[in-house]
Amino acid sequence: MSADVIIGIDAGTSVIKSVAFSMQGRQLGVAATANSYTTLKNGGVEQDMARTWKDAAQTLRDLADKVDNLNSRVIAIAVTGQGDGMWLIDKEGEPVAPAWLWLDSRAAAIAEDFTRSPAYAAHYERTGTGVNACQQNVQLAWLKRHAPEILGKTESAHHCKDWLYFKLTGERACDPSEANFTFGNYHTRAYGPQILDELGASEAKRLLPPIVDGVQQSHGLSLDAAQAIGLAAGTPVVLGYVDVVCTGLGGGLFPVLDADMMLAPAGPRSTLLTLAGAYRPPLGSQGEAPGRAILHRVAAASIRNFISRVAAGIRGRSGPAETRAADDVPSLLPPAPETP
Repeated sequence: MSADVIIGIDAGTSVIKSVAFSMQGRQLGVAATANSYTTLKNGGVEQDMARTWKDAAQTLRDLADKVDNLNSRVIAIAVTGQGDGMWLIDKEGEPVAPAWLWLDSRAAAIAEDFTRSPAYAAHYERTGTGVNACQQNVQLAWLKRHAPEILGKTESAHHCKDWLYFKLTGERACDPSEANFTFGNYHTRAYGPQILDELGASEAKRLLPPIVDGVQQSHGLSLDAAQAIGLAAGTPVVLGYVDVVCTGLGGGLFPVLDADMMLAPAGPRSTLLTLAGAYRPPLGSQGEAPGRAILHRVAAASIRNFISRVAAGIRGRSGPAETRAADDVPSLLPPAPETP
């Protein structure tokens, strides 16, 4: 039987699951187990990293019982999971301490103080994201202040899906989505971890792993992992984006704006900007699920906002001719679909 199956792993907060899909996107089988974490009195929410890997591996073994000849049919494995949090690994590849989840509130005061600081605006401009107690940046700062010995033992800092990717491939990595909204610069898609300097945790910058974009790069399933899950060593493993991004893509949130921009002289001291385009829904239709319609509303609103900001920029920085052109910028989108 030819290779015709892709496996997706999603290590969520409530459930860890592995799903087999055909190349046409049809679900062939699913195996899942309840996730487990511990809530502490000081606001901490922790998860056993070794158990998380054990549970994920079990779902993959269970999946083989539900899909015929799975071992010989797998093309690739992709992994995503709950976002944010702090999963620390030592030099030997072992957990340094229980993982902090996105539910953990111990760093709330640090996050609140930073959002009131002069440095916050620049951080938001770099990352496009606010700062919250759930994020690894402030969680690392909390460790620097209250448990520096843990940082001293740490070789690299990860998120949940990164930990599973490490266990599957032996590669220390983070995907572009979490790397950028936590520490990066979305303009360059590279790290820009000034926030750690501003939080007094500069030494934690050494813990940031390489950014691996699963769209362009994969690593092979290690021999140890292959033996643990019952699949072939060397099978390509892809590090997916954070769960929210994957949910949007899976739900059809991939709109296309076919647009043209033209600049033409409109006088000795003015330029005419013309925008023309059309919104093309993904997958060729709006779909029937209420969630799909909601996603299209978000897509439409995002593109409308972009066009409005272009027009506002023209008005704010140009002369009378450009202001008139901005006033003529049409709405490029049809009305948002009604929720079924």
